[in-house]
Amino acid sequence: MKKSSFPIGILPIYESFKNEVEYRDSNCLSYSIIKGLYDNPELLRTPKKQDDSEWLKFGTLVDLMLTTPKDYQVTNIIINDTIPSEQYKNICDYISLNNLNPDEVDESNIDEVFIKSGSKVNWGSKIKLQKFTDECLPYLNLLNKSKGKLLVSKSMYDEALNVANVFRYHRWTREFFPETPVNPGDTVEIYYKYRIKYSLEDLNFKSEIDLIKIDHEQKLISPYDIKTGTDSMRYFIRRALYDYGYGYQGALYKEGLKTFISKIPAFEGYEVDDFRFIYVSRLNPTYPVILRMNYAAHNEFFTQGIDTDQYFLPSILDITNATSNYLSEVDLGSEIIEPYDLWDTEGEVTIGTKEKRRGLVI
Repeated sequence: MKKSSFPIGILPIYESFKNEVEYRDSNCLSYSIIKGLYDNPELLRTPKKQDDSEWLKFGTLVDLMLTTPKDYQVTNIIINDTIPSEQYKNICDYISLNNLNPDEVDESNIDEVFIKSGSKVNWGSKIKLQKFTDECLPYLNLLNKSKGKLLVSKSMYDEALNVANVFRYHRWTREFFPETPVNPGDTVEIYYKYRIKYSLEDLNFKSEIDLIKIDHEQKLISPYDIKTGTDSMRYFIRRALYDYGYGYQGALYKEGLKTFISKIPAFEGYEVDDFRFIYVSRLNPTYPVILRMNYAAHNEFFTQGIDTDQYFLPSILDITNATSNYLSEVDLGSEIIEPYDLWDTEGEVTIGTKEKRRGLVI
């Protein structure tokens, strides 16, 4: 067989992180931090707690179904409907969130556990302890067993599988989810959950890109992110970049990938294409929509920023500039750090003016 002249199979060699744990443990900046950092510089000292909401769990489940091998899914997705009633679920959540040892709950502290978890029953300590043993311990043991894994109900699993199949089999997106993403002799490769590290404006960043398609004949590298949600298709197209800050994600990931690829000699002459989001509505999972950030949209979020009556979205360059200043304040031991654009005005903002905000190009 004639050896291909294309750099097929090269990209995995250069991946910045060995696995998800190494990626999560990295202290590099990420999209999830910078999208809210301009107005909340305290995120540098106290990062937001990981969101464990139902809708985020659903999106993660769909991602796993589309981007990980079957054997990984079998090991890391646990389907279980043994969830206690709301009262006991709240008690379990209280135990878990406060890192308490369930085996140390006894008659001396069971009243405190019930009160602090919001339960207002008038039972005695012995009855409360028996209820805790019968209703909470099995679920807490399950939570402990499933640490680092995704625990979902059968109904959520089935719903997510239905949404994943829309991505996988619809004619507009099925090319992104072939049975074997990389085949010897192919000139198109697809990689999932590709993790990169790069520098922008002297700051270190990391990004996990859901899907990268490489067309070697066209010398084109196309990054994608998979999204699910309850928004209608039209709402997602018109508002998601702005309302949810996805415009930051697309602009940051594209610039980061460009920087990363430029350091791989085998990809000299390759171009990084516009960033795209692939979306399926959870409420109407009949077809996907592909949202492409063209040059104007990319430039809006990366370089220019948006300052209108409806939105104040400083550009990524504005945010990196502010972040550098915030980090200096942290190093100086400042107790409170205010938003960067309010420093010169001492907190005063004028409405209805065309004045240029500090650092924002309009």
